[in-house]
Amino acid sequence: MVPALLLALLLSQNAPSAEVLVHHAQQDFQSGNYSEAREKLRRALRTSPRDPALWNYLGLTEAHLNQTDSAIRDFEKVLSLSPANAQAYFNLGLLYAKKGLFEKASEMYGRGLTLDADDPAGNQNYALLLMQAGQRRRSLRPGGPD
Repeated sequence: MVPALLLALLLSQNAPSAEVLVHHAQQDFQSGNYSEAREKLRRALRTSPRDPALWNYLGLTEAHLNQTDSAIRDFEKVLSLSPANAQAYFNLGLLYAKKGLFEKASEMYGRGLTLDADDPAGNQNYALLLMQAGQRRRSLRPGGPD
């Protein structure tokens, strides 16, 4: 029993910390090595499963890997941990738009813009979504979503 405990302790000391994994994942992401970044983020989440930033990074990575449904789940997890995260709503808006789900995308942009009405990318992407949906007049109205 004691040798097994010592082995587990030794292995845990050699395992990289969540911070180290995230740092390496960010480097992989910036280098375009999204699969490697995803694996490191998943490992980091095993030790920090309630960290919304890790879920956000994972969602971005999944989106770059065209794993849209997984990315949506990741950003929904961000919102379950951090409901006032406007960027997670904007990311969900992009992903739902990519899936052709206009109403859901519009809802996500609306929620995000309620939290951060001045976000330039959120406003621009929401306006583009409205124009693509044939709602050009609504996209030009100041003040964000209805």
